[in-house]
Amino acid sequence: MQSLAGWALAIAILALVLAGFLLSLEWLKKPRLSITVAKPSGVSGRYRLLHVRVVNRDLPEAIRWLTQRRAVLSCRAEVAFYEEWSDRLLFEFSGRWVGNPQTMSPALVAGSPLDVFGGSSVPLWQRMEIPPGGEEELGIAVKYQGERECYGWGNESYTYPQLKNPKWVLKEVDCYTVRVGVSSGNLLVTKSFILHNEGPGLESFYLEEK
Repeated sequence: MQSLAGWALAIAILALVLAGFLLSLEWLKKPRLSITVAKPSGVSGRYRLLHVRVVNRDLPEAIRWLTQRRAVLSCRAEVAFYEEWSDRLLFEFSGRWVGNPQTMSPALVAGSPLDVFGGSSVPLWQRMEIPPGGEEELGIAVKYQGERECYGWGNESYTYPQLKNPKWVLKEVDCYTVRVGVSSGNLLVTKSFILHNEGPGLESFYLEEK
């Protein structure tokens, strides 16, 4: 009887260890998103586009043989702009993934040829898949050289010349708070940034982590 009881106890302990191992594997498989400032893009001396980078962090290489992290599926983003000093919401929109198509067309701006953004063919609803170890950039704001205003940059921006959606205009001030939320199913990650717009020059138009 004691021998049977000992075997039963050993089996029970083994079952608990196995259950804990399987739960640990499931935990390791869950996506881990991080949001950081990305390098600006645009044309030097003409305009600057600000982005953030969304990364689905991979597992350490030493344990990738054991399991793999899941991709983030149907990932969507929300971007909100606030007054820095009062935390008053100014506007918000569904985030635009930079890796999705955009439209550009030639036009004359102040008498000079320039590729400008425009067209109504860009979809207003976009999602993104981020594999383990992968990254995607998300649009935040755009500004043109010599102009004091900047503009939020989302999907609707592409229905206005030069991405200048009048509903998303930001006047020249020291800074604004930008809050980015990225979600997929039950997963939600948020991060706050400071948007600087301190003059007509592009060098004073940038993002930093808050």
